[in-house]
Amino acid sequence: MVLALGLMVVSALIYQPSALFYVVPLAAALIVQRHRSLAQTARWLGTHLGFVVGSLGLGLLCDDRSVRVGRIREIRAGRLRASWSEKVAWFLQETLPNGSACSS
Repeated sequence: MVLALGLMVVSALIYQPSALFYVVPLAAALIVQRHRSLAQTARWLGTHLGFVVGSLGLGLLCDDRSVRVGRIREIRAGRLRASWSEKVAWFLQETLPNGSACSS
């Protein structure tokens, strides 16, 4: 569990979307474990999703603290957007075209 937490925090520090690769084996395990009741499945899934959210939050706090004390330099692309409209505009201008681009 400690190793998994460490890996998730490091992946959140390096490149946040890579931490979501945790979801792929999670989905596979969910399909394989069909014998569980709905309540057991919900508790199991909630535990894992809570782990993902918690570790990403811990990574964000570590990153924010490192920038504040001067250990790492904040770059423009890594800056959090102040408003939802800025976040949506960034997503439409940067992330969406990059994610939907076809490589030749």
